[in-house]
Amino acid sequence: MGQSQQLSVFQRRAPQQARGQATVDAILEGAARIIRREGPEALTTNRIAEVAGVSIGTLYGYFPDKTAVLVGLARRQLADDEADVLAALADMSEPDPVRALVRVILELHRNDRSMRRAVLGVHLGLGLGGELVDQTQRVAGKLMDGGARWQGSGVCRPDALRLFVVTQAVLGVARALLDEGHADDIPPEQLEDELVRLVRSYLGETGTIRLEP
Repeated sequence: MGQSQQLSVFQRRAPQQARGQATVDAILEGAARIIRREGPEALTTNRIAEVAGVSIGTLYGYFPDKTAVLVGLARRQLADDEADVLAALADMSEPDPVRALVRVILELHRNDRSMRRAVLGVHLGLGLGGELVDQTQRVAGKLMDGGARWQGSGVCRPDALRLFVVTQAVLGVARALLDEGHADDIPPEQLEDELVRLVRSYLGETGTIRLEP
């Protein structure tokens, strides 16, 4: 099933105007507030509409049920994650792009964990993991493109296989942070240092990676 077909299953219609997008945003943000304050078990379409300040009919005009709202939240989370990772790559205040990327990935998975678990758990449970794979491949492709961010950093562009392996290794550790209490006793700075060391050890024989054309 393509992404456009999947969208039609979980969202009745996409907003065509700014007002419609504002309504969808209000519905998603209302659901997010409920999850954060009351827990995902408190989520109902009536409660979402109440917190969002819209009628139940308006909510159903966009989302057929609360599961569709959760999928919408998961997709918004993934889009925000992608934007944050690319912003970290472009941020020149951190001279080491490897550290910048490791840091933002860890922070994304450490913060707002109950929300992330609730929405991504539903998303993956519905068989939509391909969307996460697509996102990872898009970001990885942009990393492979190189660009000014990597010039002079001592970091090369790994081939597709090596990039896949090292990306999954970092993401695996980051996702473990979603488990209650898992890795909470490890200081964030030490975990970051270890992952940076892992990336450099895998991609470079001497701890640094030579820039390749």
